[in-house]
Amino acid sequence: MKKVEFLAESIDDTNRLALALSEVVELGDLVIMDGDLGTGKTTFVKAFVAALGSENDVTSPTYAIANFYELPKGSFLHIDAYRLSSMDEFHDLGLYDFLEDSITAIEWGKRVQEDFQTYLMMEIKLSGADFEKRIFQFSAIGEKYQNKLETLGGKLQKNL
Repeated sequence: MKKVEFLAESIDDTNRLALALSEVVELGDLVIMDGDLGTGKTTFVKAFVAALGSENDVTSPTYAIANFYELPKGSFLHIDAYRLSSMDEFHDLGLYDFLEDSITAIEWGKRVQEDFQTYLMMEIKLSGADFEKRIFQFSAIGEKYQNKLETLGGKLQKNL
């Protein structure tokens, strides 16, 4: 499986990555995110939502489980699966009806990924002696996201 990796050494790098991804995704797309506590999943989503043109204040959905943000066209659905104890609990949220008309990011998404056949997987790992750097690794699950992954890789190489 092909992967695209990006090293973010600063918040500016994270913002550049979010901008590149915002130019690749469209309504109906799903990004499943994974990484340990404190790796910057919500920080990335803040940059991603801003890059998509929203002026909303992005907050962690850990307790609300899901937040919606208005975009110039459509909406952004931000889900946090951390507190979910089962797939049934995820199903009971009734969020499937919104996926088609939203760009969706799911933090702690490995907990619910079995419900989706196609998505862009984003894993974040801390790096460096002081853990200030982040390694973002993307992979495509399903044919729909193969082209998006290649486009993202090309955009990131151009901007390096």
